[in-house]
Amino acid sequence: MASDQRAPCAIITGDIVDSSRYTGAERRRLHAAMARVAADLQAWFGPAIPRPLDVYRGDGWQLLVRDPRLSLRVGLAFRALLKTHTGEDRADSRLAIGVGPIDFLPPEGVSAGDGPAFRVSGGLLQSMTRRERMDFGLAEASDSLLARSLRVVVRLIDEWAWNWTVPQARAVGGALRGLTQQEIAATCWQPAITQQAVAQHLQRAGWHTIGEGLVYFEGVLERSG
Repeated sequence: MASDQRAPCAIITGDIVDSSRYTGAERRRLHAAMARVAADLQAWFGPAIPRPLDVYRGDGWQLLVRDPRLSLRVGLAFRALLKTHTGEDRADSRLAIGVGPIDFLPPEGVSAGDGPAFRVSGGLLQSMTRRERMDFGLAEASDSLLARSLRVVVRLIDEWAWNWTVPQARAVGGALRGLTQQEIAATCWQPAITQQAVAQHLQRAGWHTIGEGLVYFEGVLERSG
């Protein structure tokens, strides 16, 4: 259907890192993990993710986030959940966030849509180097100080996310939902672990810096919107 409004949305376009290493049963496990990631994201973020995760070409995916302020949090949650659900495989994803209007969003899947947000997101993913796993761009005022500052924040946070272990990713996933360390310890592990163990995982994952970056990113987009 055609969009009746030009309110900015976020389109996240991604693909699985080194997906060619997955064959047969491994690839089936990866797809099952991505289905779990998709279900968790919609449960965590509710109306902000109005359409299911759209997986295409085997290892590519695309997601619509209605509230651009949440786009970085959602992208990080995708990476944290993917590592959590793939365990020892520690699968990871590249992703690019494009914020802007959407011209067309058909019912059959997000990846068939079109508009400035789609083009920015797809173009950024294609231009990524092997050392990058997250990028950000604005469809309008793409070279503004605001756009450049948010892009720097995303890339700095990416440096931390690269090295998350599975326990660190699990702890960060809880923190991204706004859970306390006690709640993370009790609900994200079976059996539960201690609050002190969660604190150690978050510290080693860089959560203090990541959290500050998220507050800045979300605050800037709120003021600019």
